[in-house]
Amino acid sequence: MSANPALFINFSTKASRSLVRQVLQPHSEFGLRTQDIFKSIHEKFPDAKEDPKYVPDVDLELTKTLRNQQRYPEFPKHPVRSMKHLKSNILPDMVQSGEVQEVTLAPSSSSSSSSPSGETQTLVKYKYLPPLKKVQETIPHCILPPNVKMEWRWRLVPEYIFNQAEEDERQDLDWDRVRKIREGENRVRMERERHRQLRKQERKRRERGGTGIRMGRNGRKS
Repeated sequence: MSANPALFINFSTKASRSLVRQVLQPHSEFGLRTQDIFKSIHEKFPDAKEDPKYVPDVDLELTKTLRNQQRYPEFPKHPVRSMKHLKSNILPDMVQSGEVQEVTLAPSSSSSSSSPSGETQTLVKYKYLPPLKKVQETIPHCILPPNVKMEWRWRLVPEYIFNQAEEDERQDLDWDRVRKIREGENRVRMERERHRQLRKQERKRRERGGTGIRMGRNGRKS
C-alpha cells in the first residue's frame, strides 16, 4: 500500500463499530461524550488491531515527520486510531445505520426547573436519524457536572439494543476499490490544478504584453 498518510480509511469497520457498541452498552440511558468513548475504548481494548489491509505502511522517518506535524494518528493500527476518526467517520456511520443517536443534555429552562428537593432538572434531547426528529424529556435531577451548561453525547438507539442479538452483518468496504476511486479522484484534482496554473500563467503573460499560452483541446500547451 502507498505510504501516503491520506490513505488511512475514512469509514468505519466491523472492528471499530464493535468497540463503540461495547463501551456504550452500559450507558444505555444518557450515553457518553466522544472523548469518553475514545478513552474507554483504549482503556478496555488497548490491544485491539484493525485489519492490516486498512493500515497504510508508512516508513519510520515519514512517521516521525508526520507525528511532529500532528498529522499522524495516535494509534495507527487500532480500529479507533484517533479522536478525529471516531468523531468524523465511525460515529456518523453508526448514526446513518440507525445504531447510535446524538443526545443533548442541558439544564431545563422551564419555570418549574427545580425538583421538589430544589435540585435543577435536566432537559435531555434524543435525535433520531432517519427520519430527522427529536424526542425530549425532563429528568427530575441534575445529570451534568458542576459548571457545565450543556453536553453532547452518543448512545445506542434503544431499538437497536433490543435487536442486538443480530450480529453486525454489514460488510466492510473493499479497500482495493476505495483505493482505486481515491487515485482516480486525485488524478482529476491534479489535472484541474495543472489547468488552473496554466490559466494563471497565461493571464500574467497577457498582463505583461506577452503572446500567452495557447491550450489545445486536450489541455496541453501549443
